[in-house]
Amino acid sequence: MCFSVVCKAGDVAFTLGQTHHLYLSQGQQVTYDKVITNISAHFDNKGSFVCGQPGIYAFHFFSLAHTQSKIWIELYKNTEYICSVYGYTSHGFADAGNSVLLHLNSNDTVSIKAHQAYNTTLFGTDDEIYTTFTGVLLRSDITGENNQVCSINLRTLCFFHISLKRLKNWNAFKILSYYKFT
Repeated sequence: MCFSVVCKAGDVAFTLGQTHHLYLSQGQQVTYDKVITNISAHFDNKGSFVCGQPGIYAFHFFSLAHTQSKIWIELYKNTEYICSVYGYTSHGFADAGNSVLLHLNSNDTVSIKAHQAYNTTLFGTDDEIYTTFTGVLLRSDITGENNQVCSINLRTLCFFHISLKRLKNWNAFKILSYYKFT
């Protein structure tokens, strides 16, 4: 089942996920092995998002630490630290998420990495994807009125909604209210 979303030509949106447990050593970049959504997004060979359309972007990243371990991952714009998430529990699982708005120029990169001083163990399976990385172009620096209609799979949107609910990050639901659906 699909529905239509009004998109400007050149818009960019993506969500990537991790479908297996991942051990990250200090400073190692998170790699994602599942493309959930990709509308005109480009990535380098390390898995960093590479900006091809300058403008204002929203980025959201979430993760779940494996049982009795911690998660400390950080978002970088090029080599500049922007923000991080941290979670730890001595029993069970710990989840964390964060969001940021960034202005990007052409060829700027955005990546998610483990903290420089800590190892991180992420939880993930094929049917339980808790580690995600999402980016959306909110406003392009390039002006134009050329609109087109693109489709987004309702299952993908529901998956995103359920993932946010599982992470208990209620503020992240506001992400969905920004987008205009027709």
